[in-house]
Amino acid sequence: MSESILEFGEPIIHSYNFEVLSYDSQFFILNLGTVFVTFLCTFVAIIFSKIYIKIQRAFCARSRIFNKITDFLYSRILYGMIIRLFLESYIEIAISGFLQVKNISADGSGTLFSSIAAVCFLLACIVIPPALIVVYKLYKDMMPVKQFQVQYGSIYEDLRLKSDSAMLFVLLFMMRRLIISMSYVFLVDYPVFQWQICMISSVFQSLYVGLVLPYTSSVMNFVEIFNELVCLIICYFYVCMSEVGFDGKIRYDIGWTVILIVLISLLVNLLVITIFLFSQFK
Repeated sequence: MSESILEFGEPIIHSYNFEVLSYDSQFFILNLGTVFVTFLCTFVAIIFSKIYIKIQRAFCARSRIFNKITDFLYSRILYGMIIRLFLESYIEIAISGFLQVKNISADGSGTLFSSIAAVCFLLACIVIPPALIVVYKLYKDMMPVKQFQVQYGSIYEDLRLKSDSAMLFVLLFMMRRLIISMSYVFLVDYPVFQWQICMISSVFQSLYVGLVLPYTSSVMNFVEIFNELVCLIICYFYVCMSEVGFDGKIRYDIGWTVILIVLISLLVNLLVITIFLFSQFK
């Protein structure tokens, strides 16, 4: 649909591995696909919500029905939806943005629009992590307030608000994905450096979570440490799957081992979270 409306230039496939993961061109908006459309719809919803709230406060401030609608917009649209969407799709945005910037051009309306969108989203990916620390310093006392939690709670959900080191979790979470995304795109011909970046970041994150325990729940801290250890184990398997003396049959078997480890990790996560949710209802 987008290709029939916008005119794109010649697609460039970055590598076979990117093509397998559906990054089959350099175009930012095509690589993001549904995520980009969801962002546009969310932006439109925010604009209309802000307009509605201004009108409601000016003419229907005492109406219970309109006040309930306003409360719903604050809890669902402003701004939890877009914050959560941005955090969940951060690495996809970063990879798609770097792919576009690496091959930036204005060859056609679609390419130009995709390049502008990529630059804007990448700037957001770079600026927002340190900006969160500034926001934390300025509004630290307001974070326990219910209205503030409703609007911005997705940023620091379940984190220990009184601990400065715990509040660094989101910054490290985003910056780590930004660095890994850059390595995927710009170090595609240097897999050893990619492996080292993934391993070092996993070790650092494991140490941080183990020492700081950023979550209020011990269960969430356990899940986070467990996931980081799984990532670290898989990083070591990357070496075994490279062409450093292992034949294709051994690498094939190692690949199935990695899949088994991932499946066990998923089952452990589901089991722990299920037990935790049931314990909350007791």
